[in-house]
Amino acid sequence: MIKKPEDLSAEIEKALKKDFKIVNNRGKVTEPTNAILIQAQGGNKWNDKVIKYYLIDNTKGGTFVIKQQYFVEASEGHGARFDNIVKEFKIVN
Repeated sequence: MIKKPEDLSAEIEKALKKDFKIVNNRGKVTEPTNAILIQAQGGNKWNDKVIKYYLIDNTKGGTFVIKQQYFVEASEGHGARFDNIVKEFKIVN
């Protein structure tokens, strides 16, 4: 089913709240790309899971979903590298 980023963000946020202590819907962001950003974190220990969803409008009524997943300890290294990869995302016809 094709869904707009705004509609999909509410569904993802609700699902994440079942499994994660910390869930933040950051709304529309421009860095690392124009998207809706939803972040979830299991806690603040080194091995707690971190998940980020970037919901990008595909300009045709649908959404590209980019999911990042890593541990809190890897946030500064892997998290920053993953964001640099997301910066390169481009929609092509």
